[in-house]
Amino acid sequence: MRYNNIWGDFFIKKKLLLTLTVLGAFVFAGCGKKTTKETTKGNTTVSTTKKVSTTKAITTKKSTEPVVLDGNIKYEYKYDASGNITDLVKSYKKTVSSPYVAYKKEVMTYDTYNAITEKIYYKYDEEAGDFVKTYRFTQENNTSGNPLKTIEYTYDGETDSWEESEMREFTYNGSSNYASSYIIYTYNDGAFQKNSRINNTYNSKGSIVETIREAWNKTENKWVNKTKSINNYSTDNKLMDLIDYEWEDNDWVNKGKGDITYYTDGNEHEYTYYLWKSNDWSFLSKSVYTYENGKRKEHISYQKYGEVIRASSKAEYLYGSDGKDYCLIGYSTSDGENWTYSYKYEYLNDKYDDYLYYRSYYWNSESSSLVGPIE
Repeated sequence: MRYNNIWGDFFIKKKLLLTLTVLGAFVFAGCGKKTTKETTKGNTTVSTTKKVSTTKAITTKKSTEPVVLDGNIKYEYKYDASGNITDLVKSYKKTVSSPYVAYKKEVMTYDTYNAITEKIYYKYDEEAGDFVKTYRFTQENNTSGNPLKTIEYTYDGETDSWEESEMREFTYNGSSNYASSYIIYTYNDGAFQKNSRINNTYNSKGSIVETIREAWNKTENKWVNKTKSINNYSTDNKLMDLIDYEWEDNDWVNKGKGDITYYTDGNEHEYTYYLWKSNDWSFLSKSVYTYENGKRKEHISYQKYGEVIRASSKAEYLYGSDGKDYCLIGYSTSDGENWTYSYKYEYLNDKYDDYLYYRSYYWNSESSSLVGPIE
């Protein structure tokens, strides 16, 4: 599922990119990031279609340099004998002449197949003058380096202990690197309890063509169908359309449909979503994207007002000299033609898409100015 609006577009991009790939190695560990979002106030969600990846994506050996400088960001690495990154410290300086200030640290361990088995995240606490633990995941892998079981933990500073929060168990068909199903457990009353099961099928290129989500029925002690998504692709494996279903009265019932078009260069042009009403597809929303030099420049969302479809919100993307996006400006409209400020986001990510800072502003109509930043 994905949001068909600007807010969803921004937060999916900025939050899900914290994972290396959707349902990939990082998400295997949970990370508090779900592959679907709840529909709220018309913000329709549609299926994500990224393939399951192996954990080895996390352990890519790009170099064995102890220090790498990238603009105002510094990365300090330590490696094991196999060249896997075991320690990573990230530092940042606001200006060229400013000193580097540490902000994040990660510590990793691996198995004999060079697949990650544990990762601990730290953030720098200025008051304590040291790194403090924030998050941890552990992972058991098969001989191909693919995850079989992952557990995520949050850190309790008061008790200086890790608290379990979620576990996932994965099943593969034969030698495939793509998980055919995985079970999500939540930690309650001192034990992991079944919550949901995701079943995926793939095309020959590794993209998901069908996803069935089941929920655990405690009373009947069995899995029950909840939702299903069918994805259709072009010959070059671009997602062209999808259909979402819900399980009702022992049958799959149409719920939503998304159609996607692309520019000739492969960038997404339009995404239109429909709801199933009165035995027909009814327009709900549309997103139109424009690009400049290969980078997304503008995103306009359209909604239906009575029988009229018109623009409802707009976002403009700004980029720095390094080509990275750093600012998103949002606009709203009451007539589909005249735009007024709505919000502004400023952010800076490192090459791992980890936040260095994030600031938000909102438009005050009384003073006709942006108010903020709110960090």
